[in-house]
Amino acid sequence: MRVHTYLLVASFVLLSAIVPPASISSEEYTSLKNPYDCLGEYGCWHKELHALGIIADIIARKKELHGYDEECCDDVGECRLTVMKNDFLFLNGVWCPIGKTKKKEIVAVNNPWNLTVVCAGRASKNTCPTIWCIGAPTLM
Repeated sequence: MRVHTYLLVASFVLLSAIVPPASISSEEYTSLKNPYDCLGEYGCWHKELHALGIIADIIARKKELHGYDEECCDDVGECRLTVMKNDFLFLNGVWCPIGKTKKKEIVAVNNPWNLTVVCAGRASKNTCPTIWCIGAPTLM
């Protein structure tokens, strides 16, 4: 019980101390959601992921590792921040299975939040969307 309490407090402290990425001005940041408040939601930090070059990095790494590049984002909101646990991604308020094919295509990607970046389609709340690209802070 003590360990769980410590982890909960440590997580809260970590989430409370989010600093905007250096390449985003403080003016822009004030209008942005905290990335932890919108995890897995369509468009969660979409613009910022592109501005920071994280999506371009995912596409380049996929090409390098798998021999092809594919645009995996519609430039509207398909790219988003989320968390990955085992073989599932948290998207649209539910845990969605990654699938064996997509799991093999996961690439390592750095980002200021140490979160998973996913490009996935639009879907109704509590429904799993189609998953196209996954960039994880550490490979499983």
